[in-house]
Amino acid sequence: MRKIALIAIIIAFYLSACTPTTRIPSGATGLAALPIVSGTAQYSPDYIEARQGDLWVRVLTPREGEILPQNAVDITGQAAPGALLDINGNQLLVPPDQFFRLTLPLTPGQNTIQIRASDANASQVTITLTVTHQP
Repeated sequence: MRKIALIAIIIAFYLSACTPTTRIPSGATGLAALPIVSGTAQYSPDYIEARQGDLWVRVLTPREGEILPQNAVDITGQAAPGALLDINGNQLLVPPDQFFRLTLPLTPGQNTIQIRASDANASQVTITLTVTHQP
């Protein structure tokens, strides 16, 4: 019986350590909003990912709810090679190394950033997040 209890504790610890987490931006109070994701979502301290079959997109920067003093933001991440990305109306093809970067201008206040990936099979995944520009 003690062996079963010990195994249950080990399994519970392992599962809690492997559970995806979301970082709450520094200075945030209360509950942080999560980005809107279509497809299967995964959150970690390092990225936000949306996946559907072989199509995936992972946003490294910016973070959901981030407050930025500058008037532009670098959208960086990774996606399935050959995927077509549409980031707030700007289109780019993901290269074989899977990394992408696009600089977007910001207006004062809240800015919505939508990253949509699509492939030749007409699959789509989308991540929508909000950042705030405070000059």
